[in-house]
Amino acid sequence: MQPSELSVRAPTPRDAAGIAELLNAHADATGRPADETAERVERWFELEDLDPARDMFVAVEDGRIVGYADASAPGAGREVIYVDLRVLPAHERIVERLLGEVERRADELGDAGARIRAPANETDDDYRAALSRHGFEVVRSSFTMEIDLETPTEEPVWPSGLTSRPFRKGEEGAVYDAYVEAFADHWSFVPESFADWCTWNLGPNQDTSLWRLVQADGAIAALCVSVPSRGDDQTLGWVAVLAVRRPWRRRGLARALLLESFGLFRSIGRRRAALGVDSENTTGAIALYEGVGMRATSRSDTWERAL
Repeated sequence: MQPSELSVRAPTPRDAAGIAELLNAHADATGRPADETAERVERWFELEDLDPARDMFVAVEDGRIVGYADASAPGAGREVIYVDLRVLPAHERIVERLLGEVERRADELGDAGARIRAPANETDDDYRAALSRHGFEVVRSSFTMEIDLETPTEEPVWPSGLTSRPFRKGEEGAVYDAYVEAFADHWSFVPESFADWCTWNLGPNQDTSLWRLVQADGAIAALCVSVPSRGDDQTLGWVAVLAVRRPWRRRGLARALLLESFGLFRSIGRRRAALGVDSENTTGAIALYEGVGMRATSRSDTWERAL
């Protein structure tokens, strides 16, 4: 039987539901949480660092979206180009077609000597094999870590004179600045623009009721940005950002904020909590998470090659 005709084109906001469906099916097939929604995908078309007409690609077969990919260069630099590609297993020709498209776009975006980086789930065998064929090598890994909230967890203990409070409208810029400063020494961190950060975190229907800030000496010392769910999974709370600025580290703030987030998730009926972490995090994050009872449930590897 001849394979059906495959076409690749730029997506539009009308494709958001089809892209979300494909991404969730890919997550299910590769052992990851199915965490996308059409509403979240629609936000991609508003981002400053992603040009839908040139940076985004959908593969279409028999009128159905069967693959998605994009290439982007966050921030002002062009030293690292990030590639994201999602195709269901056992569709090697779709992987090859989309990988060729994003590599071509990365060549256009990158400065001389730039590198392409591409995350791939540990079980996404077709994509990983294609990356290897195209000269990519694994340079870093990250884990999704999770905890069962139906088992009691510790109560937070706050350092002397410090405690958390909810986020207040009007503090968006201060939270963004604290987040960027706290992550500045993390591997490969390139902050999105403030506008893109707002699009991700403060768009329509975004719930900031679980955000917590620690203030010291008139500034934000630490923050925890938690969201009530991942995609449509109403059993799982997600800790999107847990950050402590350098002058206030090693005082127990991250642990207290994390334990507080577990209690907040439990109060709204969540049975599990999860977050993502760099496997070589230099601030001791993995030890912290394991110390409060979290465990790694999946791994994603970052593959890289020079342009």
